[in-house]
This record gives sequence, structure tokens and C-alpha cells, in this order.
Amino acid sequence: MTRRFTACLVFVLLCALLAAAVGKTPPERLPTARLRDGVVYLPVAFTASWFGAKISATKTGMPTALTLGAHTVHLPVRDTKGKAVPSGYLPVMLLNTLLPGGVRWDAHAHVYRISTPGGGKQLTVNARTGVLHEDTPPHVSLPTTTEPEIDHMSLLDPEGKTSDMHGKDVTPTDPKVKYLFVRGKYHGTAWNANPVGTKRFLAFVQPFLPFAAEFHTIALPNIAREQTANNQRYPLLYLSCDQSFLLTPDEIAALRRYLKTGGFLFLDSAPLPAVVTRVKAVMRQVTGHDLQPIPTEHPLNTCLFQLSTPGVGENAHLLPRVENDRQNFGIVEGERLIVFYSPGNFMHLFALCAPDAHPYFTAQYQMGANIAAYALQRGEPLPVRYPGANATATVAVCEYLDILNSTPLSLKVEKQQ
Repeated sequence: MTRRFTACLVFVLLCALLAAAVGKTPPERLPTARLRDGVVYLPVAFTASWFGAKISATKTGMPTALTLGAHTVHLPVRDTKGKAVPSGYLPVMLLNTLLPGGVRWDAHAHVYRISTPGGGKQLTVNARTGVLHEDTPPHVSLPTTTEPEIDHMSLLDPEGKTSDMHGKDVTPTDPKVKYLFVRGKYHGTAWNANPVGTKRFLAFVQPFLPFAAEFHTIALPNIAREQTANNQRYPLLYLSCDQSFLLTPDEIAALRRYLKTGGFLFLDSAPLPAVVTRVKAVMRQVTGHDLQPIPTEHPLNTCLFQLSTPGVGENAHLLPRVENDRQNFGIVEGERLIVFYSPGNFMHLFALCAPDAHPYFTAQYQMGANIAAYALQRGEPLPVRYPGANATATVAVCEYLDILNSTPLSLKVEKQQ
């Protein structure tokens, strides 16, 4: 009787365990990324399913684009070396177009960390093995820096002064600055390109400034009047340029007057020969001088972040596209740089790539911070400087930049402030 009872009990337990095993959902098996020539490719179908994106395809079923909300990424057919992109795959860095700021490069672990729009789950892609792994991101909202060599950041105290974490005052010399960044509006079409990049850039430089890093939009002919009426100094004027860049006589006169009264002009464009030629011609009209390459040893390159290699944004390619490739240009009056021009499309780069996505991108944000600091201080040195990230454009970086250059962002006109 006892043996029969024991046997029945064992049978019941085995049935219960079997039922539990059958009812349990097996873990989702993730595919493997494809690696080729230093580029990591993700399966398009898996990517769309994971992030909830919509696939656009040809009549034959060949995927051509992914759309998520207001963002669309077009899938390249060939890479920068002319090789066909693996069918059904997309380069992982293109996800920065679909998920602005969602792709981060962890140089220590040699992995990409990709976050979903809601931040609910995180996908890790090993750049050495192609293995994909699902992580749950930590529920931490505190700002962090991924650059280990930056050991301190400037902080804003309640009285409006700024000091670094060692207590040293780094308050700028001009108390009249409210808007660090003024975007100039002119009669062309590109003046308000890449506003997302502008916001991301200002968020990056904010910890180093003693006031809110706001930006303001002003029509060029109104700059002098607004500065006088508001008793404000606008240290940095930004102009986004394209192949249609052209200024009216009133805009040229206003820009010339702004520079003569201590202003600093930041010109930004795509690395295209026609655009570079147009910008140089317009600046010759405004200043009477030619734009010249800025040497590596110029103080602008090290005034806040000490960059051994100047940041050139997207103007770094395997095959040079413009004369003086990987260089920035400027115009000097006296001993001060008054015009900075980069065919590096900085705001476009910032709109697509977060500052911690890769050390190269970190260095480009730091270059932007250097430009802002130089304009704010009118060329005077800052009391505190920080080590810069590695701005070297490796082969892999150049390939990514070539992909980014082929990813246009539609102009988004925002309400003027």
C-alpha cells in the first residue's frame, strides 16, 4: 500500500513538472549581427520588430526604409567602398536616424547599446562577435559622462556663479549674456536646418556655462536693434548654409556691423564643393577677406576641451570631397578669430548622434563647446580646461560619416522664440 502511494505521488509530481515545463514560454532567441569591414549590420526584419518600426519595401519585397514616428531611415544599397550592403541588413549606426540619441558606443566593452524609444529595454550588440543581448537599462535619470578623463564639470550655484568641483571660480567676464546661441534668419531656405541638433548641442554645453544655454532666432537686419533694446550681447551668431546661401545687401551690412562690434560668426554646412565655394564668396562680400584654414595650434581648438586633433564634424572621408579636407576655416581681425566656418555639418551630426555614441562624436561636441567658449570669452583664455576626447577619424568612423552624409534631414521650422 505504501509503495503504491509513493509511486502515485511521484507520478503526480512528474506530471506537474512536465506541465510547468510545457506551459513555460521559451526565451526569445535573438539573431546575430553581421560583421564586415569593421561595420556592424543588424537584420532589418528583426530591427523593425524590436523597435516597432514600419518597413517600406519594393514590389518584390526588398526593404527600402524603416519609419518610426516622425523619423525615417533609408536603407543604403551599397557601402562607402562600393560593395553591396548585405541583403536584409542595415548598418547599426543608421539607427541614430531612426532613434536620435538611442545608439551609444561603449568603448570599454566594445559594444553598442541601443535603447527603445520608451527606454523600456536595451539591446546590446557586441562589435567583435555580433552577439545580441537584451538588457534592462538601469532606472537612473542622473546625468553622467562616459569620458573617464573628464574628472570634473563646472556647476551653477544658487547665486549665479559658476565653479568647478574643486571650488575654482569660472564665471565668464561678461554678465550681459543671456542667449549663448543666436540662429540668424536670412531669406534663404536652410537657416533653420537641424534644430534638434541645436538643442542637443546646447544641452551638452550647459553644465559648463553660468546661465541657461538658451537659443534665440533673429532676422539678420534686426540684430543690432535687438541687442540695444534688450541691453544684451549676443556672443555667437550661427548660420546654417547650403548651396542656395546668399545674403541681401541689408543682411550683409548687418552682419558686417555685428562683427565690427565684437561678434563671432559660426558658419556650418555640408562638405560639398559647391556649398564651400558659395560660403567663401559670401564671406568675402561681408568682410573683404578670404576664409583661410585654421591651424591645429589655434587657441580655439583647446580653449575649453584640449583637443589634440580639431573636430571637423562630418568633413572626414576616405576619399576627400572638398579642398582642405578635414580642416576648418576662419577669418582673423587683429589677433581674434571673428569667423569660424566648418564644412562639417555639425548640427546635422548632433541631430543624428548622441555625444556618448562614440569617442569621435564626443570630440565633435567638445569642438562645438570650444567654439561657444571662444565666442563667449572673445578669444580670451578660460581659467579651467578639460582633457579632450579622441577626435581621430579612423577608417570605420569615415565609413559612418559617409553614411550620415547620405542621410538628409528635412528642414523643421520651429516657432521662433
